[in-house]
Amino acid sequence: MPDRIRQRAAALALTPLGAPSIPPTVRQPSLLHVLGPKLLTARTRSAERARGRLARVAVLLLVGLLFWGFVFRVLIRVLTYFHDVPEIGALLA
Repeated sequence: MPDRIRQRAAALALTPLGAPSIPPTVRQPSLLHVLGPKLLTARTRSAERARGRLARVAVLLLVGLLFWGFVFRVLIRVLTYFHDVPEIGALLA
């Protein structure tokens, strides 16, 4: 078998998990390269004037504040409960 074919077969060999191996000459793209289209879309959307955009942002902020306020309240109640349990409260203090 010629060396060229043997090298190609080794490059296409499967890893122990069954996934094809990546030849060492293939480089992974940078994070900026991967996120480039997303950033361009965000920049384009921020440049255009959309009617009702401020209202959507306000509603999103309100929903986010309500959600995180609820999470905070639940965590405070859970920690208060565990603080009042004699065996566990000393560990939390």
